Amino acid sequence: MNKFVLICIFVTLVSARPAEKKWEAKLHKIHDECQLTAPTRSPEEVTLTLDIARVKALSLCINVKSGIQNEQGDIDRAALGSLLGQDPQAEEIVKQCGDRKGDTPPDAAYRLFQCLVDYMSVSQPK
Repeated sequence: MNKFVLICIFVTLVSARPAEKKWEAKLHKIHDECQLTAPTRSPEEVTLTLDIARVKALSLCINVKSGIQNEQGDIDRAALGSLLGQDPQAEEIVKQCGDRKGDTPPDAAYRLFQCLVDYMSVSQPK
């Protein structure tokens, strides 16, 4: 998965909530920082295959740097709530996505990311 696709996913997730517009720049910066290390670096060229181990490692890196998870993969529910801002559904999202799922820190980070994406996509107006 290339850098552009990952940035688009995270920006879409964050920009889906008006209160989070300020997070766009922060997520771009965090993503770029996470791209500096070999385990989370994605090739610049577009690939059709998805290296799930890199996506999981990148998810953990971004989540840790944004403060919503620690290095052990535990979710900081308060930080997650802060990320969601004043959204009236923030409490429900934290309730649905705020409990750790996954045996390893990268698995837990990826599962959190999936939950947020799933929740945000179903809660968007059609």
